[in-house]
Amino acid sequence: MVELSKNDKKGLAIFAIVFVVAVAIFVGPQFIDKPKFDEETLCPIGTLYRQTVFLVDTTDALDGREQRNLIGELENVKDSLAEFERLSIYLISEDIGGLSDPLFDKCRPPTGDNANKFIEAPGLIRQRYNREFGDNLDEIIRRLPSTESANHSPIIESLADVANRIRRNTDKWSSVRVLIFSDMMQHTDDWSHYSGAASMDFGRFEKSRLGSTMMMDFGQSDVEVFYLLRPATPNPELHRDFWAALLSSANAKWRWVPVS
Repeated sequence: MVELSKNDKKGLAIFAIVFVVAVAIFVGPQFIDKPKFDEETLCPIGTLYRQTVFLVDTTDALDGREQRNLIGELENVKDSLAEFERLSIYLISEDIGGLSDPLFDKCRPPTGDNANKFIEAPGLIRQRYNREFGDNLDEIIRRLPSTESANHSPIIESLADVANRIRRNTDKWSSVRVLIFSDMMQHTDDWSHYSGAASMDFGRFEKSRLGSTMMMDFGQSDVEVFYLLRPATPNPELHRDFWAALLSSANAKWRWVPVS
């Protein structure tokens, strides 16, 4: 029997370690239970994920500058999404007194940028991302700014709808951010900011019929308002104070971002 030298033994030990590591890298992942995903939304099943809700107010037609700003904000959101974060885009709609059906509602799948090139194909992952998520979202971003205007702007009702959705989905969403692109001019038969300074009084709104029924709680979720200040906006400072009071009372961590 041939006795191995110390160098031979050392070489065999190194080879064994390299072999075990290689097996762990190439074979191990095949035996790990992979998470399951919803085929329609691409969201993980049984795992909490982040949620972004983007509300777009086109009840007053957007001019060219506002359209470009909207596209820019949507592109920023697209680029900021974490892996498997869900993006839901809604129009503020007068037809159903609040939000439209979602124009887009999917979790962001992997892009392939962080793929393990030894066991994954980054190109195929990128193709799937584009096919199932990116191309569809790009088309929504392209055509959304030209949506037709409407006669009413149920902004309060839309926010109440979002708050209710947050409450109903606490078992799915690890965190929520709500973004709204709007001139924030509430205009319905129940309450209209076009009816004078009194309509900007939040205390008066709370006592109104609409205010008494629009109880909402965002549960400390982030709410960011991309505020379109237009020449026809009456009392901009009072207008901001109204929404600051409403969002604060609704337990939102709000941020007011004027869009010029």
